[in-house]
Amino acid sequence: MTKIKIGNIAKIFNGYAFKSNEYSDDGFQVIRITNVQNGYISNDNRKYIKLNNKLLEKFILNDGDILISLTGNVGRVGRIKKENLPAVLNQRVGKVIIKSKDVFPDYLFHFLKSGIVESKLIRKAKGIAQKNIGSVDIEDIEIPLPPLEDQKRIVKILDKADALRQKRKQAIGLLDDYLKSVFLKMFGDPVKNEKGWGFQKLNDLCDVGSSKRVFVDELTENGIPFYRGTEIGMLSCGEVIKPKLFITNKHYQELKKHTGVPAVGDLLMPSICPDGRIWSVDTELPFYFKDGRVLWIHVKVKSLNNIYLKYTLKEKFKNNYKSIASGTTFAELKIFALKGLSIMLPPVELQNKFAEIVEKSEKIAQSMLAQSAELETQFQVLMQKTFNC
Repeated sequence: MTKIKIGNIAKIFNGYAFKSNEYSDDGFQVIRITNVQNGYISNDNRKYIKLNNKLLEKFILNDGDILISLTGNVGRVGRIKKENLPAVLNQRVGKVIIKSKDVFPDYLFHFLKSGIVESKLIRKAKGIAQKNIGSVDIEDIEIPLPPLEDQKRIVKILDKADALRQKRKQAIGLLDDYLKSVFLKMFGDPVKNEKGWGFQKLNDLCDVGSSKRVFVDELTENGIPFYRGTEIGMLSCGEVIKPKLFITNKHYQELKKHTGVPAVGDLLMPSICPDGRIWSVDTELPFYFKDGRVLWIHVKVKSLNNIYLKYTLKEKFKNNYKSIASGTTFAELKIFALKGLSIMLPPVELQNKFAEIVEKSEKIAQSMLAQSAELETQFQVLMQKTFNC
């Protein structure tokens, strides 16, 4: 199959540096890096701006536009839908502009989010505290390009497979909504505390931290999975993931000896977590995670149930994220801010009762997850065959 560089069929158009002090209550939604998720554009934590300058109209986005993150979690790809509009393109987010009739837009979108591009861009990225890529890094990547009719046929197959995956995720999401309602009925709002429970600082109840830094040149093609905020967020939603980054077993053992590693029941979360995507570690299989971008909580007292804590934090983040997170470009959770959180502390017997309800619900979810795992495996095999991963 013919392979050509992405730059021969498309170009990457960079966004504009809209100023945060010019944000308004309505207008055009500013699509920032945090909005670009795996395969979609999130409307969480919206920021708006009035577009009074005609020179900025070229940054207005349209339904179907393909976007890619150029900073932080580089290589994440999403697509604008009507519910995201009206919207404009912010700095460090690239818009893919197709310039050839030889490529079907949906085919290019599937290729960009297949994982091939993201893995290559992570290795090309520059920077220590925050990774960056440029338009050329994307445009230099090769894409298999079959005839147009074959591209459309491939897209139909991939769309059908993806739709099955999404339906399963929605069902799992409904279970989470049910557990949220149970939590609020039993404990009330953890911010308002209508039931008058006592409070303690999270730092007094848990060890709160992150990992030891792993540098880009220490990542390998295989070995022990290395998770970023992206993968942790996906695991928190019950998604089956295909690890993209790894470290050697020798390196893992050194890190384990130096800092320890998460145990079953520990809580991990992306540092950018307005929607409360918290993963309660449910595997004894070895893995490591990115420092700073993933935060780690280990319960150290018997008066706190880890599952109760997970749902407490989820509610706090969803309802009060702005007052907890910090940063202008990215509202991130910091270790010191987490340590200072006041945690509502009802009797542990009541917490345990809630955890039992969660456990029963998760048994139902497990059967769904098993089906999701099978669908995910089939989907990944299909992607590999299609794009020669």
